[in-house]
Amino acid sequence: MTIGFNAIKERYIAVFLAILTLFSWTGSVLAVIEEDEAVLKMYYGKDALALAPTRYLRDVSQTAENMVVITAGDIEAMNAHTVAEVLNRVPGLRIIMINAYGNLAMPSIQGSENRHVRLMIDGIAVNTIGDNFPTVGDIPVQHIDHIEIVKGPASATWGSSLGGVINIVTKSGESVGHNGGMLSGSYGVRGSGDYRAEASGKVKNFSYYIYGGELRSDGFAHHDKFEMNSFYTKLIWNLSQVLKVRLTLGYNDKKSQGGEVLNTYLQDISSNRLDTTLSLIYTPDKDTDLSLSFRDTQGRLKSIIAYLPPIVTTPSIKKTDDDRMQSSLLYTKKKGSELFSIGCDYEDVAVESITKAMNGRSQEKISFFVNNTFLLPNFTITPGIRYEHVSTGEDILSPSLGATYELWKDMLLRFYTARGFNTPPLGLMYGAGSLYTASNPDLKSEKVWSYNIGLETKALKYVWLKASVFTHEVSDAIDREKLSETKYRFANINKQRRQGFEVEVETIPISNTVISTGVGLVNAKNLTTGDPVQEASGYTIDVAAKYDDKGTVKMLLNGHFIKWYDVVEDVKGTFNSFVFDFNASKLIYKSGTTKIELFLTGHNILNNSQYAYDIYKNPGRWVEGGMRFRY
Repeated sequence: MTIGFNAIKERYIAVFLAILTLFSWTGSVLAVIEEDEAVLKMYYGKDALALAPTRYLRDVSQTAENMVVITAGDIEAMNAHTVAEVLNRVPGLRIIMINAYGNLAMPSIQGSENRHVRLMIDGIAVNTIGDNFPTVGDIPVQHIDHIEIVKGPASATWGSSLGGVINIVTKSGESVGHNGGMLSGSYGVRGSGDYRAEASGKVKNFSYYIYGGELRSDGFAHHDKFEMNSFYTKLIWNLSQVLKVRLTLGYNDKKSQGGEVLNTYLQDISSNRLDTTLSLIYTPDKDTDLSLSFRDTQGRLKSIIAYLPPIVTTPSIKKTDDDRMQSSLLYTKKKGSELFSIGCDYEDVAVESITKAMNGRSQEKISFFVNNTFLLPNFTITPGIRYEHVSTGEDILSPSLGATYELWKDMLLRFYTARGFNTPPLGLMYGAGSLYTASNPDLKSEKVWSYNIGLETKALKYVWLKASVFTHEVSDAIDREKLSETKYRFANINKQRRQGFEVEVETIPISNTVISTGVGLVNAKNLTTGDPVQEASGYTIDVAAKYDDKGTVKMLLNGHFIKWYDVVEDVKGTFNSFVFDFNASKLIYKSGTTKIELFLTGHNILNNSQYAYDIYKNPGRWVEGGMRFRY
């Protein structure tokens, strides 16, 4: 595999080398400061279990995929309100923020299209049906146990996921040692408030988790108001020692404003979504699971567009109803040195819309998959394959092969290759049909061959390092095809190569402080035209300093820098500096399981600019504070 970076300017590589030099020097200093190697276990992900790579729980250190696990503790330290804020600090991810604080936000992984990222809650897809957008700006974080991110295609396990997978794993009352809960409230400038309550526990053979919250803001720009109410519960009945039933219910109701879009119109959006899941889980022994799950999602969206002068017209009203039914049957087994999973998925989606081209459109998918992991001394190998039939397109076969090798103690090598795909969303196939766009029901799935080589080590004294190099070769890429001077359609007309690297470094605690940084770089090229894919090329740098005295005081300073090239000339944004956030919390009361904590957050404390489009400027400096009460 040959990786070329001719298009990368020398200063980008200089930044990367400077960071490595800094942390190599830091590691030497730390060797003098602390000698307890046990603290190396504090690195996130080292002992974490993840479901996303293979659909059975396994140690992250045994996974060949390039992945990240973000815990509930990490999320609380950030004082994040939505999943978008959490993902915005992950190397290799780019979050398109449309305004701020709960409004529309969509992630891209390693330069992929937004629609190429599969967003899931407990393994169930929640992308929008019409456009397949992974909207993470309206998902609250309080009910999240952890987030698993797989960078690169995961189609052998999950199907349509050319860019990667984000799996949100929710909390459960089964892991709580007592009946308890939490109340939290925060308030900031521009009427920004986040109010949450949760309760969880166990009563005999029944466990429960319940969450409710409200997130609101008057907005940080003209016509940018946001309000969201959400509810989530997970109930588990242990019918016997080997059989249990799990029911989840999630509801989200949102009202938001779109700001002055291109200075031509104002947009008001209201939406709600109801998710219901029922699962039957049979566990005859600790190494065997058989589960049958059903999920129903109903989404409603209403958009009102009012045009600004000199345009004179009546407001435009658009309504869309999305319905998605999913079911899965999964069998997992651990036997000796093998971990095995086999199963099938079924999905049926339908759209009701006032747009003629989209109204009544539907899509069915049925898939069969198998994964097997062989756990050998210092070595793991994981082959997998998935067959998927889509009613609106061709059948797809997606193989994958991953391996890890412990070269020596504290040095792990990874290799992963896979064939991935992305099913064209109904919106691109049928949703055009307007004055300027034509439908194309003959769209095929976009496909990719992906290769990733990485290493992870704590052999550097008191410094953990993770690095990876990747290439994604995309064929049948969807792009706009010009039909006339005034009309176009979406078609499979391009080939694309995306390649780059990622590096993450983290130190052990120095006086209870951990320093970390991450760099992600992507260089993309259109192989059909030979031109660079500017909107997919760029780099991110994340830095953080985290203080935790394991008692009363916690502090976190996060900095995020992004440089992405955009082809839109008239509305391009600015990326001239880091945006830093500072979070601090103090425990002021503790008695048994009862705790009271105060917290304060300063957003964009240096008041810097970092946005992709002038019409969606990021908020300047703003502050919020609040209190958490646990019992």
